[in-house]
This record gives sequence, C-alpha cells and structure tokens, in this order.
Amino acid sequence: MKQLLSIQSAVAAGFVGNSVAGPVLTALGQHPLLVDTILLAAHPGYGRRAGGAVPAAILGDVLDGLATLTELSAIGTVISGYLGNADQIDAIAGFIDGWKQSSGQSAADAARRYILDPVLGDGGRLYVAPDLAEAMITELLPRADIITPN
Repeated sequence: MKQLLSIQSAVAAGFVGNSVAGPVLTALGQHPLLVDTILLAAHPGYGRRAGGAVPAAILGDVLDGLATLTELSAIGTVISGYLGNADQIDAIAGFIDGWKQSSGQSAADAARRYILDPVLGDGGRLYVAPDLAEAMITELLPRADIITPN
C-alpha cells in the first residue's frame, strides 16, 4: 500500500489538521507520514492563537530529509492543508515537483495524486495572510490533481 504524506497544522488540544489526520488514517490501516506546518495550542477559532509557524527552512529540511529516508515512489498521495505562512510554499512546491518527477507519472503511478486543501477562510473572509492565499493560488493550485472546497 502506498503511503500518504500529510503536510498541515498540528494542535495540542482539539482535532484539526495532522492532529486528526494521523489517528484517522492509522485507524484506516495507513501509516501516514505527518509533516507539521504550524504548531498551535488549539484551533485559532477558540479565540487565542498560541504557537506559531514552523520556519520555512526547517520545513524544507524535514521534507528534504523525508525524501532521503523514504523512497519517494512509496508515497502515493500528498495532501497539504493549513499552512503557517507564505514562506513555506517554496519548500512544499519543490517537494511536490521532486516527488512527481521521481515517478515520471507512468501508468504504474496513475493513482499518485497531490491534494490541495486550501484552508484559507470561511464566511467570506480570509483567516490567513493575503500573501499566503496568493501563493497557494499561484504556486500550489497549478500542481494540484485534486482541490477540496475550503
């Protein structure tokens, strides 16, 4: 079974991002690879934002390290969700490009997909910085095979 790489938020209290993706995917028999983009005490909707984004250099280093530890062809799906800031986009886009190039997108890899879950806002307003929203549109959206409504 191909692995799933989840690149999104983590919270200490609550169930969003990788804090829910990890347990759910494991219960479904997957062995997900989890890379956190931001570490928060809880979902910001609780009123107090405590924590912060993983620096882009560290995120890039983790993704590069993952590429050397794991056969990239073993990853069948990459999903990205809530990101900490626009600086993280280059590391994620670079990883996706390398991952897709590693397979050549052959018939054997027809099921390989990048899913963009652009967690940007709701109720008609952004809850991420405008430069992050723009970077998702210009850099991640063109690489996506599947886009979720968010």
